Amino acid sequence: MEREAKFQDKLKDLIEAVAGKFRFHGLEITHVERDYPIDARKVDLVLFMRGETPFMFIETKRIGRERESNLLDPLDVAVVGQVVSYAAIYKRNHKVVVPFVATANPTRIAIFRTPENVEDYVDEDALLKRDYQHIFRPGMYLRLLKDQLERCENLGLNEEYIRTLLERLARSYVEKRAPKSEFSEALVGTFREFVNRIAEECRSLVEAGVKGALRDEVEKRGYKVDPASLPSTVALLSRMMAYVLMNKILFYKIIEQSYRLPKMVSLDSSSSTKFKEQLEYYFRKAVEITGDFEPIFCTGVYDKLPIPDNPEMLEYINDFIATLDNVEIIELADRIGYIYEELIPPEERHQLGQFYTPLWVCELITRWCIRGPEDVVLDPGVGSGGFLLQAYRRLLEKKVGPGRFLVVPPDIHEKILSQLYALDINEFPAHLSAMGISMQNITVPSTKLNVLVSDFFTVQPGQMLLTPYRVRSIAKGEEEREVVLPRFDAVVGNPPYTRWTEIPEKTQGMIRLRLRKLMKKYGLMPQVSRGKEPGIYTYWILHAHQFLKEGGRLGMIISNTWLQTDYGIGFGNFLLDHFRIKAIIDIALKLFKGALVTTCIVLAEKEANEAKRLENKVAFIHIPGEVESEDVEELLQAIETGKSEKYSVRLVKQRDIPRDRKWIDLFFKTVDISDHPLMTKLREIFEPSYGNVTYLFLTSTGEISGVRNLGSSEFHYLSPSKVKEFGLEKWAYPNVPLENALIYPAITSARQTNFFTFTEEDWEEIRKSDDRCYMLVCHKPKKELPSEVLEYIRWGETECRARGAARQIKGRRRLASETEAAKARAKETKRFYGWYDLGKEVSAPLFAIRYGWYKTRFVQRDFPVVMCDNLIALVPKKGISLSQIQLRALLAYLNSSFSQYSIESEGRKTPGGALALEANVAREMPILDVRKLDDNQLGSLAALFDKLEQEARKIGGASTREQIEKLKPKIYEIDRAVAAILGIKDEDVRNVQKQVDLMVERRVSVAKKKSGG
Repeated sequence: MEREAKFQDKLKDLIEAVAGKFRFHGLEITHVERDYPIDARKVDLVLFMRGETPFMFIETKRIGRERESNLLDPLDVAVVGQVVSYAAIYKRNHKVVVPFVATANPTRIAIFRTPENVEDYVDEDALLKRDYQHIFRPGMYLRLLKDQLERCENLGLNEEYIRTLLERLARSYVEKRAPKSEFSEALVGTFREFVNRIAEECRSLVEAGVKGALRDEVEKRGYKVDPASLPSTVALLSRMMAYVLMNKILFYKIIEQSYRLPKMVSLDSSSSTKFKEQLEYYFRKAVEITGDFEPIFCTGVYDKLPIPDNPEMLEYINDFIATLDNVEIIELADRIGYIYEELIPPEERHQLGQFYTPLWVCELITRWCIRGPEDVVLDPGVGSGGFLLQAYRRLLEKKVGPGRFLVVPPDIHEKILSQLYALDINEFPAHLSAMGISMQNITVPSTKLNVLVSDFFTVQPGQMLLTPYRVRSIAKGEEEREVVLPRFDAVVGNPPYTRWTEIPEKTQGMIRLRLRKLMKKYGLMPQVSRGKEPGIYTYWILHAHQFLKEGGRLGMIISNTWLQTDYGIGFGNFLLDHFRIKAIIDIALKLFKGALVTTCIVLAEKEANEAKRLENKVAFIHIPGEVESEDVEELLQAIETGKSEKYSVRLVKQRDIPRDRKWIDLFFKTVDISDHPLMTKLREIFEPSYGNVTYLFLTSTGEISGVRNLGSSEFHYLSPSKVKEFGLEKWAYPNVPLENALIYPAITSARQTNFFTFTEEDWEEIRKSDDRCYMLVCHKPKKELPSEVLEYIRWGETECRARGAARQIKGRRRLASETEAAKARAKETKRFYGWYDLGKEVSAPLFAIRYGWYKTRFVQRDFPVVMCDNLIALVPKKGISLSQIQLRALLAYLNSSFSQYSIESEGRKTPGGALALEANVAREMPILDVRKLDDNQLGSLAALFDKLEQEARKIGGASTREQIEKLKPKIYEIDRAVAAILGIKDEDVRNVQKQVDLMVERRVSVAKKKSGG
């Protein structure tokens, strides 16, 4: 019991340390004693008040069955009985009631207000025998839980927690407050503690099983068992198996009396084999006698928890069973369903692979989708059952009227279950769902609920399902029987958010088989190499449409990334062609802990009549990030009326939704400024280019064919130390004038430029850090090149190899001279002297960061560097020359919200979430035609750009989220100045700004890593 002694010492020391410094609501704890004697028994810890009066007894170990155990839960009936017995003996001997009794382990503590009639709680015979397992008289343990439980919570082993705890208890004691703790919350804590202990104690055996006999079953369910993945898989399975064991014991005790099952009592703990045999006997009997509940008692691999041959562990399970007996769980029938809902917290559901959909989302969707008492409902990816449970309650309300029924009438319960269908690919979530629904009325057989363990894409409406489609019915379990999926009045749920490359190959095949025609028609075929990866939720809704009756309703919460992707245009067109879309509700908050995406709710009604679809009004509702709680009633009213004081709502006729644009800009009415007489296209003034050496400019404009990169950056990019290593200093700036330099000053990475201007001083800072700040341009024939440069070129032809799979030949990395770009230059003999030659620096006064996270930044190039292809150089068209004030005024506009809105709408979204400004998009960007502005307008905009640049320098950059947020006041000043020039209303300006924020947030929400580019 060394661990127990250490814990007792730690707790005693903490209490004494705090008691020595403070009084608690006027009450003084004078000292703490360990092993305090009471009639030849010993209390682990006793806290004394002034006058040598005990304030609280604390037990940290459980005595019984000829052993002591510190593997206890604070609500274990035996340990609670033990400490209550001590209080009863103390009252008998001293005529004094100890105010509080408590039980604790190193993580949790339960504190009870000692009943004034504590002796009435205790059975005298059991007290004499020290049989603490049976110390309570019938019904008294439950009464103690309901009436006397003061607190049951996590125990903090620190002075701050102990001080707060004692202050609360002292206040309660002095003011004679009645205990207010919710005992059902305490039970939830006990259930969680059970799972934690079992999972931890069994983990090593689970690992052995995963490596051995369970391996095939585990892999078949999609879990990875390679060495790198094994620890997380074992941890996950251990917890799932522990939950299943607890659920089975709990449910058995719930139905034990109703179905006259054999009473599950203390099991044989002499060996784990005998123990497990007895457990399985009870579970088998439950199925046989009830003819029901297989989804709870038969869950495949999750039933195969290897329990260690450890008597203390086996007795811990026995204690759990005894505790359930003593709380008389059947008496909690009216509450057990609600207790169970709180059992697995949202973060735990995520760890178990089950994203917990917030209650308000489930309620909103089911309330809108389910209209009548006879509606038949499908959740094709049921997860942990949140939608199924809300569908149950919605149907109950439709059948019997509003109001919360604690016990549902049996006939209504059975009828509702017959109207609910659920699928999941995994037995574990099916198990959770069956538990949650069954507990709505535990006394009625759940014979009509069908839970199918199947991949959604393997089934079709009207299909007769037999094994090997593993059909589960609570009545008959898993068997070869006919289950025909009907057409549904409502299909609801929260589909997976996986991208195409993350979808298992088998499921990919089924998606193609079921949906190929629709995928082709609506441009939803995945093209991974081009970054086009529609999420599985798009196919989920395409498939769900087939399950709906005409007029049936669909309600799904899905990732909102489709709203601003190219594939989202096609997905939107599918919705337009098949539904009267009621609402698209965009949610700025990340609802699912650990998830990388933000979400939107799609509410739509299946409609074949095109005229009705075209005249339908769609509510585009935006819930901003600062809204922390949602009002379902207000949202439903906003959907119907198009008005809300809390949310942004815009009604758009379905016929007016464009079929060639992304839907993200439908949430706010934004003004179209592209046709304004003071606007023009960027291509009228500039030619965008991927970088600004001759080769990149010619490939960007299509004058020559070739890839739009330099080939080998290892060859063309040089650091100062590399220049020195190869003896090239004489031909590198500043040792030679720019016009004669072969080694030219360069920006070789977007991260090297952090502001809105790039100066020679900025370049010098890069050079001092020995970063790659040079580019070998070398626009001369070999015969004119010095020997050192020729030697460097030979190195590129014999040793220097390019990186990346695309730069490989037959499994080996290409030499710098063998890259596609190098070969393209070698062919263009009239323009380049050889593969090494990049041409000259092409003058570009402005450039943009090609890949951006939080803003596409446009920069003034104040020092004539050459640039890599990750920067979009803006090269003036022939015959066009802008003054410095015109350039700075234009930069003000290019860094405004109006410009960002255009780029967010038309730019390419990379799979990781960054925004790519491609040259073709830049060409068509609407920009302010600064040539048409007067001097005052130019001066105002130029001055605002200068302020923006000064602020960026002051805060250290203009790349990160935090920096952009700090720069927004300056950007918004520019917005207002542009609006004044173009005659745009303030409301329209704010809408553009909101839309930009929304679009940026949608993009970066899918990013797996952040970047400051």
